[in-house]
Amino acid sequence: MRQPVYKHQPVYKHQPLADPAGQIRLIEVTSKPHQPLELSLRTHQIPQAPDYYAISYTWGDSGLTEEITIDGQPMTVTENCHYALMQVRDRYPSPPRNAIIIWIDSICINQGDNYEKSYQVAMMGDIYTKASKVFSCVGPHRDNSQMIRNTLDSIKKLSPNLYRPSRAISVVRL
Repeated sequence: MRQPVYKHQPVYKHQPLADPAGQIRLIEVTSKPHQPLELSLRTHQIPQAPDYYAISYTWGDSGLTEEITIDGQPMTVTENCHYALMQVRDRYPSPPRNAIIIWIDSICINQGDNYEKSYQVAMMGDIYTKASKVFSCVGPHRDNSQMIRNTLDSIKKLSPNLYRPSRAISVVRL
């Protein structure tokens, strides 16, 4: 198991949202699969936001970090955030001219601005609802964590009457 590494952590400077109750930031993944993460962060009015994936994940140990690049600036994220972004980017590649667009709270919400955060957290239900796909990630597989996926697969097979296309949950290995 990896031990926390506490070091000086690069802090990406978010541009303030003009309307925290009516705008969201979305990530455009600009790097290719299996390369270091390079992202761009763009602000959108909620009604005009492009299709995007949302990621819900466990933040994990704040001492276990990875560095990513946003608009050419370094940003440190938790190991679990990095893992979730890499998995979605590598498993769901975008068409040649389009970027993968993702919403993930730890990057898209300025965690250092409590005013903004209060509005954005209140909108998270709508943000997840409007996403074209929502991924849930508990981090890299460790010990018996594969049992979670196997259990969910079994429930889906044993209870097909619970499946409703409008509310379907896909169990994918991230």
